[in-house]
Amino acid sequence: GSATSLPVLTPSTLKPPAPAPFRVNGVHGHAVAGKTVTLTISGTGFYGQPRITSSAAGTRATVSRDSGKLLTVRVTTKAATRARTYTFTVRLANGKQGRANYSVFK
Repeated sequence: GSATSLPVLTPSTLKPPAPAPFRVNGVHGHAVAGKTVTLTISGTGFYGQPRITSSAAGTRATVSRDSGKLLTVRVTTKAATRARTYTFTVRLANGKQGRANYSVFK
């Protein structure tokens, strides 16, 4: 037979992988005034169901899926929302936040 020697790792030498840094890359899709649509927001470090707010008054944005790199968001805008570019703010529970622009069409 043969024997192989392997190093023994103590618990103090094992480190969990570093979490991905938080960053918002962009919004994919667009909102429609007076409708509920599903958009995605790409980035990194989203874990924890972030809170999303919009610069468009009366717009609701709810995260329905969070993969850590992609948020699936249900967005409802008021019928009176003007067609133009607005901004989503993505806030994590630890206070970090990022922004991305999105468009609303009529």
